[in-house]
Amino acid sequence: MGRFWTFFWGMLVGAILMYGAMKYHVVNTKDGLQAVPKMTASLKGTYVDIRGFGIDDWAEHRDLAMALIEAGKGDLLGDAAISPVRETLEAWLKGRTDESPWQ
Repeated sequence: MGRFWTFFWGMLVGAILMYGAMKYHVVNTKDGLQAVPKMTASLKGTYVDIRGFGIDDWAEHRDLAMALIEAGKGDLLGDAAISPVRETLEAWLKGRTDESPWQ
């Protein structure tokens, strides 16, 4: 019976970890780790280290940028070089149109 319970608890822990990976971004910032709710459930971008991100990196991680702004953590986006992206995302999130802000 010992092997069954080991298997059972392993499955339970795995399911909980998978649920967390589908629902949250774990973001490594200069201030430590932050958990940010994802806007769509997927495994993409589960862990992201943003400590050295530039404008090109944010362009590749648009979903993370939108999730940070939606969670009220837009200050993590960085310096003034990112402000046009931040303004576009904030306007899109306020309007909540079906049209993507990147077209």
